Amino acid sequence: MTHARKPFTPNKRRILEAMNDGERHWADELYSRLGMPRRNSAMYTLNWLFRYGYISRVRDDDDYAYVVIGEDRTDEVFVITGKGRQAAANLDAGFDQLNP
Repeated sequence: MTHARKPFTPNKRRILEAMNDGERHWADELYSRLGMPRRNSAMYTLNWLFRYGYISRVRDDDDYAYVVIGEDRTDEVFVITGKGRQAAANLDAGFDQLNP
């Protein structure tokens, strides 16, 4: 049986759940806090969630738009959107009938 939609991957689920607190988050922070295997996994997931409107980039003139990580490196800051909150509230919505 094929489906037009697929359930969120484990990384997408974990990041949406973590971001549902409404605070500002960035890849390095989520990577460390969630114990993800690679930092790139966090960045890839954030970019996917951003592309499809689940999160948005912070666009401020202050220091919160970017955070400094390490030496001469910065990370973009993201916040969850209304669409992201709905998805985080029920990550299994519409997928509970999937056959393995």
